[in-house]
Amino acid sequence: MLVRAYGVIGEVESIVPTVTGADTTDLGRIVWRNRDEMRAGTSLTLSIDCSSVATGTRITASVEKDDINTDYASIMIVGRPAIGYVGNIPAGITIDGIFADWSDFTLDMSDPVPPSDRNIDLTRTALSDSATDVFFFGEVFGRILNGSLVPVTESILGPGGIGGSVEVKERVSGEDILQIFIDVDPFDDIGAPSPVANATLEPDFMIEVSGRNGIITRKTFCEWDGSSWLEDELVEIAAAIDSQRIEIGIAKSMIGPMSGSDIAIICTDWLGAKDDFALASVAIDPFKISLQGDVWGSLDGTSWVPKSDVLNNTNSLVDLTSDASGNLYAIFSNGTVYVSHDLANSWMRLITGSMTNVVAMTSDGVGQLYSIESSGETYNATFAGSSWTDRGDIAFATDVVDLEWSYGTTPNTTCLYAIRAGFGYKLVRSLDGGQTLAQYKNKPPTDSTVSAIAVNYVLGQDLIYVLERDGDVYVSNDSATTWSTTHISPGGSPDFVASPCVDLDLDSNGNLWVVRAKGEVYRLITSTWTWETLYGINDLSDVNAISSVPIPEFSDWMFIVVFCAMISLICIRSQGRRRKSA
Repeated sequence: MLVRAYGVIGEVESIVPTVTGADTTDLGRIVWRNRDEMRAGTSLTLSIDCSSVATGTRITASVEKDDINTDYASIMIVGRPAIGYVGNIPAGITIDGIFADWSDFTLDMSDPVPPSDRNIDLTRTALSDSATDVFFFGEVFGRILNGSLVPVTESILGPGGIGGSVEVKERVSGEDILQIFIDVDPFDDIGAPSPVANATLEPDFMIEVSGRNGIITRKTFCEWDGSSWLEDELVEIAAAIDSQRIEIGIAKSMIGPMSGSDIAIICTDWLGAKDDFALASVAIDPFKISLQGDVWGSLDGTSWVPKSDVLNNTNSLVDLTSDASGNLYAIFSNGTVYVSHDLANSWMRLITGSMTNVVAMTSDGVGQLYSIESSGETYNATFAGSSWTDRGDIAFATDVVDLEWSYGTTPNTTCLYAIRAGFGYKLVRSLDGGQTLAQYKNKPPTDSTVSAIAVNYVLGQDLIYVLERDGDVYVSNDSATTWSTTHISPGGSPDFVASPCVDLDLDSNGNLWVVRAKGEVYRLITSTWTWETLYGINDLSDVNAISSVPIPEFSDWMFIVVFCAMISLICIRSQGRRRKSA
């Protein structure tokens, strides 16, 4: 803490900080000999005796005007309130200005053209949640919410609209602003205009935090009402900062489920100067595997390169899935699972299995894995691994080929779908994570052997895709009440007998990826309902799974993103959907 004084030379007789969680301490008397010493200031250190304070106690210390006994006309305290815990920091995210409880940051994007104002140059972001709250993190290169002291005689430039299309309220002169835009239904064409030109984000909610000199001055929560942002003054927003970082928390009930949401964090300086930032969509990095454990990765689905094999000399790798952080999980027919934390550059054993004829695995994206045998026996394990737990089975089944997660983050509340292989055969659903599975509504009217299923939970309905080996895809947008069909436009091998369709996956933009046994890859752009042939070279063998991963780069390739000069933006996909295959 730095103490400065102005006016006639005097003295500070005492400073007694306001302390919670421990006893207060008098910082003592300060005497300056001249005005230069007064203006330079004196640094003071506060030491607190915690020997009699229980472990886990939160201690805060700050200096208010009533804590200072002085005859100076003006005293300036430079520094922030001190916050700390005795012993260990509590588990989970707490909005308290201590940032050691944060992890899983987005990587520094290394802007090719950094903003000229480093105080708005976002370097790291993160998203976390609990059962009741959602938390956001941001860090800048300079000083967060620094703003500027503006002379009253100067004319202040208006901030304008972010991205040229978003309404922004008039700001207090000198304040910086951090805004969080949340699109909870990115697959539906509703919400506010994108805050960034040429981006697909159409936000439903906005959190805005204003500040100057590193002090938060205003917190606002707004909802898009169809034509403008409507402020809700009753919504409580928790926020805390230090010199470079900010953490924000809000009740989940104010926003709704975050699975599949698009989020943009925008930091703007007090001048409001900006350039548009173009973001066509969230980057997708697909992977595919073979029965032998070979793995290929791609930046765009068109050019594929070999990655590290899961395990050499195998012939039983049956499925691939991923989580919201981009980690990959591969499962063998005996239930053994390997995980890769570096985009298939290396693999390590996560679960040792002892099952028979496992055919599929799926993930809820945030903590749970599910697998199924051809007999319908279903299992559950956490991302921490160790072992599988038997959940339940499908009576008299022998031909289950795939399993898919729809919604839910705990085994007892998770909705799972399983599909059986026969012509027009059964679609099975469980609402308790596999404990009870039964035929569900109308089965798809298939006329060929079924190979895979993909499900996306949107606005209370399950959007279901069922893939046949002959290239037909059956689609239901009303939870299997009615079905329609589309067929892959053949751009690779025209012979679906020699190279059948073996798997499909929905990416975080709502588009459908299909892979055939010899490696051909197709994508259905669901917004226009058109097929693309991304990879038509018939030169791989025994491919049996594909997984799309919502991350912006491989660790050994650079995916360049150009940021604007005065507005720094990171888009985050909260990927609660499973990244699977059959």
